[in-house]
Amino acid sequence: MLDYFVTHYWLVWLIVAGVLLILELGFGDFFLTCLAVGALVALVFSLFSLPFGAQVLVFAITGVASIYLLRPRLLHALQAKADHRESNAEGLIGRTGVVVEPVDAGKDGYVKVDGDVWRAKSKDGSPIAAGKNVRIVSMESIVVTVVAV
Repeated sequence: MLDYFVTHYWLVWLIVAGVLLILELGFGDFFLTCLAVGALVALVFSLFSLPFGAQVLVFAITGVASIYLLRPRLLHALQAKADHRESNAEGLIGRTGVVVEPVDAGKDGYVKVDGDVWRAKSKDGSPIAAGKNVRIVSMESIVVTVVAV
C-alpha cells in the first residue's frame, strides 16, 4: 500500500490538506488553513511529476507565504465588524412591537418585541392602547421609549 502512495503523491497531499482543514475547525486561527493551501499547491506540482523533495519545498514555501499574505486578509474579513456589534438592547432600536399593557402619560406600559416583553414609555407622553403597533426610538436601562406606528 505504501508503494501506491509513493507513486501517487497527489493523494498524499490531498489527505494532508483535508486533515489540516479539519483540524482548522478546532482552532480557527487560519494557520492550518494556510498550510492546507500549501498542500494543495504541492498537489498541483505533484501532478507534473516533480520529485517529492521539491514538492515538500513547494509546500513549505507556499505555506509560509500564505501565512504572511493570506492569513491577515482572512482575519480581517472575519473580524471586520467586531467593533460594531450591537448588543441585544441596542439592536432593539428601530424595531417594531405590539403594546401588551397600555402606555399612559404617567404610567409605563409593556411592549412585546420578538417574543420578549419590555417596559415602555411614550416618547411624547401620549397614551398608547394595548394592541397598537409601536416603534422603539431609544432605550434607557431596561425601559424602551416608543412611538405609535
